[in-house]
Amino acid sequence: MSESPKSTTAQPATEPGVQTPEPGPTDPTALALARCHAAYRKAKEAYAKVHGPHTIESYEAEKLARQAYRNAMPALTSREGIHAFIACVARGVILEAIRENTSSRLLYAAQVALGGLPRESHHSISTSSSQENRERPAHSTNQLTWN
Repeated sequence: MSESPKSTTAQPATEPGVQTPEPGPTDPTALALARCHAAYRKAKEAYAKVHGPHTIESYEAEKLARQAYRNAMPALTSREGIHAFIACVARGVILEAIRENTSSRLLYAAQVALGGLPRESHHSISTSSSQENRERPAHSTNQLTWN
């Protein structure tokens, strides 16, 4: 019996109207989003398992789920981690796992962390732009009309 390949379509989340993308094998942002959402969902489910299914939407269940979501967010130690962190903050606001007033502080922390990283090499950027300039046709001044 062979396994069928995994679909790359979004899977429905436990929250209405929110879908969690199925992470690709090398997509750190999708993996972080899935990890944060899974932590949120599992915390609510664990609370309901202990306190009864009617408590899954209780204040305490939400509080624990929000904390689990934040704890699962990626570290701000690399460019990829910071990008994934920002995506998790945005998704967290949509899920209401992160409150809007908290999101601004988290995004500011990401901004500071990004500023603290060594700058990317501009050599590859300047090389590609100079290549574009060589491929782009030169405009002669006699083509310009002045009114």
